[in-house]
Amino acid sequence: MKPSTKDKAEGKFHEIKGKVKEKAGQLTNKPGLEAEGKGEMAAGRVQKAIGKAGKAPGKKQKGDPRLADSRFRMRQTDVSPCD
Repeated sequence: MKPSTKDKAEGKFHEIKGKVKEKAGQLTNKPGLEAEGKGEMAAGRVQKAIGKAGKAPGKKQKGDPRLADSRFRMRQTDVSPCD
């Protein structure tokens, strides 16, 4: 398994595990468990993002608005001045 795929899979696992902990903390009224779940979800998102970033340097990542086709970007001449 590629390292980037492994990071994405582990990140998703930690996100789900964190969500379960968060809900369990809410249901049992344990703020510590809820906070631990939120932290694990955040760590999972970071790990998943690392996996996406390591996918293919130099190639467009699916859904990344910064890399959208330039023909869809607004030109400065398209904006009328505010008076």
